[in-house]
Amino acid sequence: MKKHIKELGKSFEEKVFNTETQVELIMKNVFGNPPILEVGSKIFSSEDLFHNDVLNEEKLKGAIDG
Repeated sequence: MKKHIKELGKSFEEKVFNTETQVELIMKNVFGNPPILEVGSKIFSSEDLFHNDVLNEEKLKGAIDG
């Protein structure tokens, strides 16, 4: 996913999926497995962006472009 975000010319912050990050996501009522994409106030889980472990590039672009 990082590669595709870079190809779209967007910057991003990568966080390690540790206890602190998990607590932060739980406080936002987000439960799921990484990768998790947060764009502004919207959050997209891996289930939103991947199908059979393959990134849906159109969904990613739509998520980023809003």
